[in-house]
Amino acid sequence: MTTRRRALFVELLVVALGHRIPSPVSSQRVFGSLILSMVLAALFVAPGTLRAQERNPERNAYFGETHIHTSYSLDAWTFGDRVTNPGDSYRFFKGEPIKAPGGYDVKVDTPLDFAGVTDHSEYVGVIALANDPNSPISKIPARSR
Repeated sequence: MTTRRRALFVELLVVALGHRIPSPVSSQRVFGSLILSMVLAALFVAPGTLRAQERNPERNAYFGETHIHTSYSLDAWTFGDRVTNPGDSYRFFKGEPIKAPGGYDVKVDTPLDFAGVTDHSEYVGVIALANDPNSPISKIPARSR
């Protein structure tokens, strides 16, 4: 182990144990064995031995969407999406045509490999119900404080 590596190891070990030492590496107080484990792995495990999966000579690229909101979320509703729901999003991701918030059909040319609808849990779907005159929620009187 080189002198620089040894010094970095000692410094990170001290940080992992929760002591504060003046250096850019330890600008904040850090606790836990996770850092110690990472340091030990970085110093003593041979490069390339910790792999999540075997080497893939094809190097497959996967394309997807990890953050999409439908009309169920308050922010999408506020920006004019009054028509989409999670089912519409998944049909769109699979390459099927859906109605866009503007009223026209949209379709992705190549279906996505993965996708996730990430509507907010707060008020999920409530805005649509509050704007539907037939909904019991729309009959609740608004009150101000």
